Amino acid sequence: MNKFNRGTKFIVILRNPTDGLFSEYLNHGDKTKSTDILSEKSAQLFHYHTLQVIGMYEDCFKKQNIRACIYDTLLAEEARKAQVFPREQFFFVKMEEYSKNTSHVLQEIFSFLGVGPLESSVVDAVAKAPAINSSNQTKSEMEPMFPETRAKLDEFFSPFRKTLANMLDHPKYSWAEEEMRGAK
Repeated sequence: MNKFNRGTKFIVILRNPTDGLFSEYLNHGDKTKSTDILSEKSAQLFHYHTLQVIGMYEDCFKKQNIRACIYDTLLAEEARKAQVFPREQFFFVKMEEYSKNTSHVLQEIFSFLGVGPLESSVVDAVAKAPAINSSNQTKSEMEPMFPETRAKLDEFFSPFRKTLANMLDHPKYSWAEEEMRGAK
């Protein structure tokens, strides 16, 4: 595949999987349809479903290898791409870094793509553009995740985050510092 796409570049924005999962839960489904099973959202229901799914994965891990249990996940897909394409064709950034310093990260991305540096007014315009895939709710309307749910998810995701950090050769992709602070 790389033979035919030598100039291909990948921009991968990674999010702490604990936060990403909760965000996906809160924003999935149409909350206006009372018949939608996913329309009722709560931290209690999220906790219940989290324990169920983690239990199913743990059962799967006892019977099969991890790859068989998570083969179709995005992480597995990105890992396969990383094995085919050289590392220098990838630009990785944490979503948290992008959110905190969008203009700076955009300059790094433009440089990676070979189209920078761009005028700050252009970068600022891109940085200030409205998000396409964002929550319909404000954070203040969302019930926070239970601390025990976060701890369980952090524990579950920890080996995968460590694998990712090793694969990318940078400890920041383990999200260990956020886990220690109890990030939200």
